[in-house]
Amino acid sequence: MKISKGAMVHEFGHNQGFGHHERDECPDGDLDGCTTGEGYSDKTPMGSGGPGVGFNAPELISRGWLPGGQAVTVKKSATFTLSPLHSGQAGGVRVLDIPLGKDRLVVEYRNEDPAYTDDNLDAAIEGLYAYLAPEGDYNHSRLLDPTPGEGEGKKDDAVTTLTDKANKVAVEVGRSGSATVSVSLDGVPAPAAGSAEHGNTQAPAPQTHGGEGGPVSEKGTDADAPAKPERADHQDLAETGGSSATPLIAGVGAALAAVGGASLYTLRCRGRRSA
Repeated sequence: MKISKGAMVHEFGHNQGFGHHERDECPDGDLDGCTTGEGYSDKTPMGSGGPGVGFNAPELISRGWLPGGQAVTVKKSATFTLSPLHSGQAGGVRVLDIPLGKDRLVVEYRNEDPAYTDDNLDAAIEGLYAYLAPEGDYNHSRLLDPTPGEGEGKKDDAVTTLTDKANKVAVEVGRSGSATVSVSLDGVPAPAAGSAEHGNTQAPAPQTHGGEGGPVSEKGTDADAPAKPERADHQDLAETGGSSATPLIAGVGAALAAVGGASLYTLRCRGRRSA
């Protein structure tokens, strides 16, 4: 059976421990009013994004794939300038990991890197996106959608502001589509852009994992998911016979293909052109 590139990358993600990626609806960015949304996030191959969309920030954090300060844990109010998550350039802050009570709020900037000449990631995505990692479970995060609506591949789910009054957390984007992000913790206003020190940050620790190529939890995988319609331009993932109990895809040949495809579409976030 022929397996599409999107299905290979998706199943590779399951074997890294990633679940299906869905969305919560948070009208006007109010995190106290979020409800379970409809459909996938479209911001990762695990959320019906296809092979042209990179893995999202929580997934990359969970595997330790954002080195060199690209992901930072915010410990005090600060203002950051974010680089695109899948930029080919080395360095730069790309992800903010913010404490939200017992949960984590993860913020990323997504934009196509014009330096790539072919197979660019995130060509159809531009803006700041936010995710909730419940109890720090980055593998099963959910997109926080501030503008609920209908339709696949929504273009209006980038955030401009997020607030959580209970935890005294506020996130504000400098302007729509900007990579400048102000984070206010404990009710302390963030300083103006250009005046913040980043010394009070640290990289999030990778999430524990049972071993490369080993079985992962059935939770959130194709094995336990109810039937859901896939995009018309993507192969139905159920047709691949993918299961979390199957090492990588199914056999050495398919496993190598999956790793190669996922490396091309995902791991260049580590700045391969810095060499």
